[in-house]
Amino acid sequence: MSEQIRGTYLCLLDDVKLEDSITLDEFDVRYYGVKEIISFLKGSNQHVSLEERHRLESYSKFPWACREKIISPDEINDWGRQLLMLDLAFQHAGMVSWKPFTELIRTLNLLKESPGPVITKQFYFTLFPNPTMKAEIGQVIYGEPAFDIIDNGNDSRIRPLLLEYALGPKDVAGFSNLRKQLNKCLSKDSKLPNSHLHIAIHYFENGDRRLKAPVLIGSFNAIDPLMSYDAALEALVIPEEREKDGISKNLASRVSIIFKEKVEDVRNFIKRVFWLRSKVAHGVRTVEEIEHLIIREPNAEIRDEARNETIPAGNYDKLFLSSFVFPGFLVNLREITRRTIRFFCNEHLGGRRRENIICELDK
Repeated sequence: MSEQIRGTYLCLLDDVKLEDSITLDEFDVRYYGVKEIISFLKGSNQHVSLEERHRLESYSKFPWACREKIISPDEINDWGRQLLMLDLAFQHAGMVSWKPFTELIRTLNLLKESPGPVITKQFYFTLFPNPTMKAEIGQVIYGEPAFDIIDNGNDSRIRPLLLEYALGPKDVAGFSNLRKQLNKCLSKDSKLPNSHLHIAIHYFENGDRRLKAPVLIGSFNAIDPLMSYDAALEALVIPEEREKDGISKNLASRVSIIFKEKVEDVRNFIKRVFWLRSKVAHGVRTVEEIEHLIIREPNAEIRDEARNETIPAGNYDKLFLSSFVFPGFLVNLREITRRTIRFFCNEHLGGRRRENIICELDK
């Protein structure tokens, strides 16, 4: 029998307001002190420069998700063995470090209404025991967490800038239940076709990864999340065959009927989304013009000449949620997409096929 090894996975969670340490299935989510972070990343006996300490101090202001897993050497692929031989111990291995957190982030972001997604920024994976590994900071950086330094004379404090997603003890049961539901919905052994759910969730997650907080005023990248969330909605409610009434009309109608509140507002919102998406897809407007309509004028009336209709003005950037960080229009598009995915997942678990669901929405 192969010797078993304990692997520790660690991931920083940006945009999370954590009430207290909690356990979500096999993941422990809590804050780590500076000494703990230094010990984990550098080794307890290693020198840490002042600059490096300041950076690690900022990491202590954010919650981390930790998972420990017993693995056997047989589970380590050839690429992993080469990393170990180079004393990297998977810490520079990108997807190897990300993989254990896929379901955690997916479930949290589909779990509940929130004006911003959970954002993962730092990933680490260390094998214990590994006597050949050097005590160095080996890190996978997908971007530094967003924080500000408040300087009050002799007292400097580090403050996280993103605190949109509130995570607390009340979420523990909901997390476990939703995770089980998603596993059933996405199972390869599903008795019903589920490719539409796979694609929709893929694009939803891509939209969340593309939804960026601004580094400077006007630095939003608004088009990528718009396109991804729209693609998620189309994957759910627009079948492959030609739509006799037009994609825009059917997309807006079917999505809005799912909602029990603000149905007409949701319909107009989705028409606006599709209009923007079409202008991007066909290169009709510049990036600056599209982003201006998403960020600066999200509520203005739009004249859709191609369909000979007017999309009325509305409170689209505050339809369900307000955000102090992300563009309100995108936050509400994200929320509509999240709810629509949850609706189709529930219908799937109830044994209903996609085509039957769409027929019901068209009545």
